Amino acid sequence: MGYELHIARVIPWIYCHRFPIGRHEVRALLHAEDWLRYDDGRLCARDPGEARVRRMLDIAAELDAWLLGDGDTIFGVAGDRVVEREATHADLPFPRTFVAAEAAITAARWAEVVAAEPDLEWRTRIRAQVPSGATWIDCPAVACWTGHPSGEPVPFFHSEYEAAVEVWRPDSATLTRVEALEVRLALPS
Repeated sequence: MGYELHIARVIPWIYCHRFPIGRHEVRALLHAEDWLRYDDGRLCARDPGEARVRRMLDIAAELDAWLLGDGDTIFGVAGDRVVEREATHADLPFPRTFVAAEAAITAARWAEVVAAEPDLEWRTRIRAQVPSGATWIDCPAVACWTGHPSGEPVPFFHSEYEAAVEVWRPDSATLTRVEALEVRLALPS
């Protein structure tokens, strides 16, 4: 099995479907760079040599995205050298919390809860932490809590795979909202 590098707008790259690089952004690149594969909101290449790693770093810079290894490795350039470093705790979406429920939270059940809560709404733009800083990007529809004291929408990511709802870096206000949603989910649909 080879080592794969990923150009993505989120660390770790496994969440790239939540913070995708759009097909429209890479269409021209893919025509010129057939060695890159577009998959689930990221560009990737298996076992790239140094010349390809450098080209991937250029493309990542054009897209304001990260170049990441299979683990939590972040690639960059220092002077004329390609360098890599392990992601730190601050780079990662931790801590995380999950909205707990007695049963699996299906997409249909989550959509029902979101529709019933006046301070939750579906959004297709999300704030992403990219190399240049925090910015808004297009994304698949995600339920966001719009009642946070900061005024910033807080994404509540539903995962079909885990049949759960996940929140990144929750503060005390968000944890209180999570608890209220757990009560709501305990009610019959």
